[in-house]
Amino acid sequence: MIRDISETATMEKYRTRKAGLTADALRSKARSAQIDLDSSPPTRGQACDLTRALVSNWTGDVSDDRLDAITAIWLHLPLPICAACAHPWTGIAASKVKDPRTGGFVPRRFVPSNPEIREWCNQYAADLHEIASQPFESPAMAPVWPAPTAEESAHVWRVVNQIKERCNRVLGIQTAEDQRAEAERILEAARQC
Repeated sequence: MIRDISETATMEKYRTRKAGLTADALRSKARSAQIDLDSSPPTRGQACDLTRALVSNWTGDVSDDRLDAITAIWLHLPLPICAACAHPWTGIAASKVKDPRTGGFVPRRFVPSNPEIREWCNQYAADLHEIASQPFESPAMAPVWPAPTAEESAHVWRVVNQIKERCNRVLGIQTAEDQRAEAERILEAARQC
């Protein structure tokens, strides 16, 4: 009986949930996304710096009117979204555009248009909204199994013992019953002598 209890405890250990991100990590990620969404727009100087950072990813002259138009976009968006868009490795500069001749995607070769910048920022904001609205519970990777009843455990051990006996017969190992029968046969032969 002690063996059954320890085996049940071992089975319970493997039935526990395996979770993804912890609830604290999800909560922190959601809080960070909400802070980014609630941030104020950049100042005029910060917007000019972001514009210069964005335009520096491409060579060529950009007119002052075009620079002012990009700066005006930044003034209507939260600062973290603007900074993410202007980032050289993960922002709009790193995105690819469809080549009209080949139909494939190629690196962006020119400063993006105002609608492209707004679309990138709106998509990034939508992603932040989705992160901010996620539940704080970590998703279960494996279902929780109920603890087996005593009858279920006894049935499983009966089947296991039957399988062990069959394996022992195939290997030529005598079972306790076979050993007892052999001993009785030897005693009976000894009594007859």
